[in-house]
Amino acid sequence: WISPKDAINFSWEGTVKVKVTISPKGYISNIVLLKSSGHDSLDKAFINTIMTSYRFKPKRKMGKNAVDKLILEYTFKL
Repeated sequence: WISPKDAINFSWEGTVKVKVTISPKGYISNIVLLKSSGHDSLDKAFINTIMTSYRFKPKRKMGKNAVDKLILEYTFKL
């Protein structure tokens, strides 16, 4: 595993794109990597941040909570 400091030292940059599935209760039920930054540690860092820090409201459809899918991306740039 590469630390954030190592990633900076190596001048790693790139864009990560993922598809996130949100359950009817607002929890993340699945994350699929759609586009890698080209660096596994950057990809994992973004996915880990989504899992630990992002909060979602459930999608409402006809007055009821429903499954939703979102595309999220992040660009690591120095």
